[in-house]
Amino acid sequence: MKILFPRALLNRAGPAVQHAYLFEFLRMLQQHECVRMFTVAFALFPNRTQTAASAAAQRVVTNAKKLRYIRSVNWMDGHRYYALTELGAAFLNELDAELCAHSTVPSLRLENKRHRHWGVLIAIASAHRGAEGFSEALISGDMHSDITQYFGHTPDAVTVTEDTCIWHEVEASRRSTSRKSSTPDAMCGVEKLSHLVLTLREKRTLEHRGWAYPLKLAMHCVSPVIERSVRATIEAAIAPVGGIPHENGYSVPCDGADSPPLTIIINLLPQEPESGAWSGVLPWRGCEGEVTSACDQYLQASR
Repeated sequence: MKILFPRALLNRAGPAVQHAYLFEFLRMLQQHECVRMFTVAFALFPNRTQTAASAAAQRVVTNAKKLRYIRSVNWMDGHRYYALTELGAAFLNELDAELCAHSTVPSLRLENKRHRHWGVLIAIASAHRGAEGFSEALISGDMHSDITQYFGHTPDAVTVTEDTCIWHEVEASRRSTSRKSSTPDAMCGVEKLSHLVLTLREKRTLEHRGWAYPLKLAMHCVSPVIERSVRATIEAAIAPVGGIPHENGYSVPCDGADSPPLTIIINLLPQEPESGAWSGVLPWRGCEGEVTSACDQYLQASR
């Protein structure tokens, strides 16, 4: 998501570039709540090698730590996650009051941080490609009424392009696709995925900022076992309505002669995001077109 850096930012003491990247890092925390060090490299330095981007990200995070703008925690998945403190939020609001920034430290206690991390990377990758990207944190805020209340489901991420909207679901464990609900009113696992597919087929479009965008569904699986489980669930759900497989997923016809089919894309991800972004699994390096961060775009324009 492109942003404009306040002119006051470049008037503060210290190198302009250092403050610009600090602002972008804190802004990212305010948007996505908590991120890993790798996410900082992924967001701020997409046009560098992984080694150079990681080193640059470390400098940005160290700077924020010294200023007490962030707090971190080591999680059970072996990774450290960072969140915005009240002091960091005050710094953002001083530069741009319209941000209405607040502390995101409570997000460090969430159990599903690794799962949400994939959604953040998908949202950032979408922004790098010139589309609008929304992580679960952004969806739960700005787009909550547009999505959750209308569809009865909340995606892990959403990509909005000029002519379509991609609904992203990340399947990071076999349990999430194989488990069944214990109560009649709650859906999870197989039931939830089947209901989601049929709901998207029925609704067909997502309204965003006054426009109705045709929907696509992207299922991201972190292992071949999970991929097979997801495919079996989807095939069982779409068989009664005439869904057919294609090279990368499925095509599900919608009601109405003029209605385009619902496209379902199956994407196999690596176990860890760090091994996927630079290899081209996520739309970053190795993709067609120039990839730059919002911070790079601003700094280039201000020279």
